[in-house]
Amino acid sequence: RIQNNDGFAELEVDADELNYNADSHVFNNQADSSEFMRINSSGNLGLGTASPGSPFHVKDSANTVARFESTDSIARIVLKDNAGESRLGTDGDNITFHTSSSENERARIDSSGRLGIGTTAPSAPLTVFGGSASDPTIRIEGGSAGTDNARIESEYNLVLACNADGDQ
Repeated sequence: RIQNNDGFAELEVDADELNYNADSHVFNNQADSSEFMRINSSGNLGLGTASPGSPFHVKDSANTVARFESTDSIARIVLKDNAGESRLGTDGDNITFHTSSSENERARIDSSGRLGIGTTAPSAPLTVFGGSASDPTIRIEGGSAGTDNARIESEYNLVLACNADGDQ
């Protein structure tokens, strides 16, 4: 059924409706006329909201509002801007963090809650791998940027600085 009254058109297919008007495309459930999806005049897609405020806006009273599922053991969401991209993913029960389009994994939280930085197999609550004397594995800064208060180097040296000048 297609009808036109007051600038409103309705297209009905089987048990579902698709409503169009000048401002948006609205998808309703025919059984109770409840709205479940809208594409507004800005092209924003809203699920569960009549006024989507971003290109993809999901609103629901449930704790899980979206699910992205892969058919293999790895799934990722890519975040991209004009300078590069990063990825948040899952590898089995692990959460992974990647930078750049080259798939470099930078950190992961494993299924036991251990955080690994520079390693895909954290063996303690915090496992950090990498670094050198000129690029310490862990650096704790205080005061002004670049001023070490403590540093653990890859050669297992612990350096403690007592003041901003780096005096130990």
